[in-house]
Amino acid sequence: MTKQSELIPSSLDVRTLWGINPESLGYAERAYRTWCETAGDIQSRATQFLNNRFQKDYAAIAQLGQCKTPVEMFTAQVDYASKAFADLVDEGRQVVAYLSNMATQGIFNGPVAQLASVSKSKVTGRNGRSHRISGH
Repeated sequence: MTKQSELIPSSLDVRTLWGINPESLGYAERAYRTWCETAGDIQSRATQFLNNRFQKDYAAIAQLGQCKTPVEMFTAQVDYASKAFADLVDEGRQVVAYLSNMATQGIFNGPVAQLASVSKSKVTGRNGRSHRISGH
């Protein structure tokens, strides 16, 4: 398990994150923009999946309506259930892959990675000494 102190660079001045200044507002803006883009992407993916699934469901209902014997009805139901389950499993895999990608790429290439590049001159306090963030 990753410790909190490993995620926060040791060269980070906490005042940069919590102060109201252009740099902290830039971090907040990038985080909010990333969140909005990700939420929109997830919503569009979910909507596309549901639309495709509804079309397949309507086709299955039409097929069930054309069945004349119990064997045809049972075959159509099994076919529908297996295809629906396969679609759900496939979509679940895509969701896990998407979230894994967002977690790794977002952390290592996003705002946290940029925090590690804060220059040493911004880390010193009023008395000229460096600030440290203690590990918990």
